This record gives sequence, C-alpha cells and structure tokens, in this order.
Amino acid sequence: MKKVNLDEELRDVSPFLHDLKKRADTDGGGFRVPEGYFATMEDEVFATLDAIGARRRPTPAPSFGQRLADWLAGFWQPRLALAFAGMLALALSAWWLLRPNPSDAPAQFAAVEISEEEAESFVLAHVGDFEPHQLAPESPE
Repeated sequence: MKKVNLDEELRDVSPFLHDLKKRADTDGGGFRVPEGYFATMEDEVFATLDAIGARRRPTPAPSFGQRLADWLAGFWQPRLALAFAGMLALALSAWWLLRPNPSDAPAQFAAVEISEEEAESFVLAHVGDFEPHQLAPESPE
C-alpha cells in the first residue's frame, strides 16, 4: 500500500482548498478581525438594540402567590393526576382488604354456653332492664 502525504492528497482531491490554505499561510493568517473588535462589539450591539427598541427589559420576579399558583398548576399535569389516582386506588384497596371482618369477633364476644338455671337467674336479677314484650311469650293467633 502506498503512503500518501496529506498535502498531496488534498491537492489531488480539491486544488481550490489546497491553494486557499497556501494563500492563508502566506498572508499571515486566514480570517482576521480588526484590532479591538471584540472590546467594543458588546456596546455597539446594545446601542443598536436600544436604537430600534428591540432590547428587552428584565421581568420582575414573580410574587409568592404567582409562584404558589405555578407550583399547584403542576399537579394538574396528566402524569401527576394519574399517579395520584393510582396511589388513591392502592390506598383504598389496602384499606378494604385490611379492615376488620365482623365474623372475626374478638374472644370476649364469642358465644358461651350457659345452663337454663344461669339464664333464668340472670333474667330475674335484671328484670327491670327488659321490655315487657321481650319477657312475655307471644300468643299464637
């Protein structure tokens, strides 16, 4: 494989670019800007903007109420609303599944078998606590 000099390759591919590079080297550099150009450029640009009235004035900082309204408006974004709805659905289903079941009554309310004598003595001791229709047998009609 033959080694090719880059300068020769550039001359073969594009003689115009090769000559342009040589002219820039002989003129003391390629593109040049006048002395002090960047030192005064900023002032000239702002003077031009002021002359045509295109210079923007700084906007005042938003008030606390405006910042709060902007922050709250972020919650109405669809992705946040969907995330909130999903979390609410998870919380409600967890509450539904973990709520106490009435059939799982504590042991203190469990049915206890008592004898007829104990039931009768309880009713006689607390007869004032019952309504008359609870104590009297219903008459068949």
